Amino acid sequence: MSLSEPRFDLGLMASFALLALGLALIGVYGVVAYAATQRSHEISIRIALGAARDDVVRLLARLA
Repeated sequence: MSLSEPRFDLGLMASFALLALGLALIGVYGVVAYAATQRSHEISIRIALGAARDDVVRLLARLA
């Protein structure tokens, strides 16, 4: 048995893992962007009233 078969299998699994990670990141970004869009009016009012950037980021993180 040569070493090329396990190496190929490992490369194939690694590429599928990277593809899955990329799709998961795109999904999380989509959910956060959608939540931010839905609450953009509230976020802009909070910023206008002087909310700290950390508070706004924490609000968006809690939405997702």
